[in-house]
Amino acid sequence: YHELDGMFLKLDILGHDDPLILKKMYELTGVDYAKITPDDDKVMSLFSDTAALGISPEDIGGVSVGTLGISEFGNSCAVKMLEMLRPSAFSQLVKIDGLLHGTDVWEGNAKELIESGTAGLDECIGTRDDVMQYLLEHDFDRDAAFRIMEAVRKGHGLSIVWTSAMEERNIPDWYIKSCNKIGYLFPRAHAVSYTYMAWLTAWYKLYYPEEFYKVYFEVKGKACGEKKDISDAGLVEERIREYEKKEGLSATERNSLAVLYVAREMHARRRCLL
Repeated sequence: YHELDGMFLKLDILGHDDPLILKKMYELTGVDYAKITPDDDKVMSLFSDTAALGISPEDIGGVSVGTLGISEFGNSCAVKMLEMLRPSAFSQLVKIDGLLHGTDVWEGNAKELIESGTAGLDECIGTRDDVMQYLLEHDFDRDAAFRIMEAVRKGHGLSIVWTSAMEERNIPDWYIKSCNKIGYLFPRAHAVSYTYMAWLTAWYKLYYPEEFYKVYFEVKGKACGEKKDISDAGLVEERIREYEKKEGLSATERNSLAVLYVAREMHARRRCLL
């Protein structure tokens, strides 16, 4: 393999629902997602609050952010992170997405630094590029900064030479330790791409709720067999209680529960609009 890998162009063609969801939203609303920019304060608020949706956390089982049904930011891990961090800028969403995809980057690392007040979200390492950019700001040359970034993002940690060079430039001890804990770092370009698609979906969710839920259940509900059960609010609550009481949910059951949470939110928004 290693005799040949330099001769090939490798394409990672991943199966994501977001492009399909955005295409369907465009078709239903007539609003071109290519013209939506990530600078809407009301959309940004969904990543830290539910008020813009016209509902309260009590309406949706205590969830205090409006990202249910939004890829990257709608699963339980992401929701907990958003509830802790309460991001207020698109750049912070990119950082959070990197933290979600990395290995040994959040738990036991950035989370502890933020909780202890040692560092803020903007200071923590979330993507590969964060490391190189930080080192360039501390007078490392580009070659050294790149090589250190590559070692850190692959989980190889810092050599004694690099550690000494960082200490000489007054890079804080917490940052050096953070580099040595990391097992894998997500590329920022990926995080920006995923976050931007999530933002576009959130925009439609806020301003075109009927179309958003229609498309969401068509794409996500069909995949896990929950599409038929979402029209009755009482049945949705009953199914949620059944799943939440059960231990050791399968992957399919977890996906079904996620769809039901979005269905509960849909009914809550409908009641608030009546």
